Amino acid sequence: MNGADRDGRRRNPYQLTEETPVYVISVAAQLSGLHPQTLRQYDRLGLVCP
Repeated sequence: MNGADRDGRRRNPYQLTEETPVYVISVAAQLSGLHPQTLRQYDRLGLVCP
């Protein structure tokens, strides 16, 4: 897809859909190269959005 919805409008790339993958914290940490506690702290600080 080219980043547009069916109506040709641009869609938000950060919008969650039913196709959006959801990862447990250990997998997200491994994928990002960060420690799980670092991700949890970033979440508490509002730096990342689950």
